[in-house]
Amino acid sequence: MKNSTEKKIISVCMSKDKGVKKKNITRGNLIEGFGLEGDAHGGDWHRQVSLLAHESIQKMRDKGLDVSPGDFAENITTHGIDLLNLPIGTRFSIGKDALLEVTQIGKTCHTRCAIFYQAGDCIMPKEGIFARVLNGGEIKVDDEIKIEEKMKLIDDIKFNHDGLIPVIIQDAKNNEVLMLGYMNKETIQMTLESGKVHFWSRSRGKIWVKGETSGHTQKVIDIFFDCDMDTILIKVEQEVAACHSGYRSCFYKKRDGDHLIICGEKIFDEKEVYKDSSTTQI
Repeated sequence: MKNSTEKKIISVCMSKDKGVKKKNITRGNLIEGFGLEGDAHGGDWHRQVSLLAHESIQKMRDKGLDVSPGDFAENITTHGIDLLNLPIGTRFSIGKDALLEVTQIGKTCHTRCAIFYQAGDCIMPKEGIFARVLNGGEIKVDDEIKIEEKMKLIDDIKFNHDGLIPVIIQDAKNNEVLMLGYMNKETIQMTLESGKVHFWSRSRGKIWVKGETSGHTQKVIDIFFDCDMDTILIKVEQEVAACHSGYRSCFYKKRDGDHLIICGEKIFDEKEVYKDSSTTQI
């Protein structure tokens, strides 16, 4: 008999359409760089596979909802794993060959889809996670899920003499460059674990969370490193705007001959947003 605390798969679910419940097919094939074979959510993007804990579904059952694995459109229903505490970048293996990497914690739903009305509620936005497929392979119900030890990624990063590394922030939706900041080892780890961008302020000599004063937070969608491992690019879901001057991007000034012109649209009044703060940088 399998241990009740074992980390394993409860169901493998698929649908040919988005926004609908998925059917438990009990086994399937994960394709590298795509997702679950035949599933509508597969593709060349960061949310190739969705996962939801069976424990989360049970909470909905305890509230009286008649729901089962797949009803919240997750591809993989897990057992024995605290999914929400897996940092972005965590890798885990399933079965013999499959290897996945966590890319997003939760999601934003702007409208209520058919799942909400069919199930009576939807916990996927709050308690589901997403991953990309690094190595493909067959997966099936009762396959063990093995979480890799914390990445030794930070050990490979080349920090400057101040222990910092420049970080470019880019809008995940339209690839607009939003800002440039700096991180140290601690803020990189905090960013990975929380899914929200943390920086090291060189001027104030302290850690700061983007949006802690303004509410203009940056949710991590994807993280890239350059060939020399001395620059980071983070794609984010930006709330309102990145620039403390009121513009969407900090790069709103453009060279025009010997002059600079404003090429961005001002989105908010910084004097109003930061009126109760001693700093206008966050």
